[in-house]
Amino acid sequence: MAGLNARLEEIATPDGSEFPGSVDGLLRMIAAYVKVVGLENYNGVNFGVNEPGADSRDKPWFRVDANGQAVGWYAWNGSGWSLLALRNDSGGSAERPASPNEGQQFFDTDIGVMLIFTRGKWRTLSGSTGDTKEVKAETLAAALASNPGWSHDVDSVGRVVAGADPDFDAIDEATNGKRFLSNPVGRALGEEEHMMDVSEVPDHMHLLVSNGSSQTGWNPPNESNPFVSRVGASGGNWQYQLGGQSLQPTLGRSSGVVDVQGVAVEQEAFNVMQPTIYYWRLVKD
Repeated sequence: MAGLNARLEEIATPDGSEFPGSVDGLLRMIAAYVKVVGLENYNGVNFGVNEPGADSRDKPWFRVDANGQAVGWYAWNGSGWSLLALRNDSGGSAERPASPNEGQQFFDTDIGVMLIFTRGKWRTLSGSTGDTKEVKAETLAAALASNPGWSHDVDSVGRVVAGADPDFDAIDEATNGKRFLSNPVGRALGEEEHMMDVSEVPDHMHLLVSNGSSQTGWNPPNESNPFVSRVGASGGNWQYQLGGQSLQPTLGRSSGVVDVQGVAVEQEAFNVMQPTIYYWRLVKD
């Protein structure tokens, strides 16, 4: 309490008073000629589970629940009892309490984060076990230093995180029977680059025209030569197409990219990633 300085103060005994001849007499004299002073600034403290009455609203209330567990300090704000916010200890990382108690909190001013001591170490107050987040930092060490109680999520390195589905074999009617790309937790799929093979090329047609002056033809595609065919009429235009034996555009399939001579051209894998930027992904211990 501000200004509280309670103490005992003597009262002068009457002139001619004699010293008592017994211990009991001495105690009675002390009781009669000693007073308590300094209580003018002390007005008491409300304690308990029940809301204090109107005549006690000038005192703070240390509120407990029905089991006697502390709820917190409250003060009357003019219309109701409001919780008094107590400031936590704070300081740099090196000033964290050396022997903290379970549940003790500390605001680390170096990293600007509220910490709580639990399960034997300091951890960020925010986040639950298993939570993940992305952190922008120059190094992994820097990301971990600013997030006590978090670890590098090595399982998700290089991957975008998607929602797992406990019923991943189900078909959603809202998609007209089309199966979602849903998977159980922990399954890793996808690739940064992909080389398309013949089975992935849809049936399609090509009709390319170039000028020519003599009749020339290539055999139509077959198992031994599955590349582009060229056929044409004397004195007319050359027409190039994939598959078929006539000048009419037909469906066909190529086993790979070819040049104008029908020679296979080496393919390069193409990118199948969405636009991506890499940060450090951490998981709460």
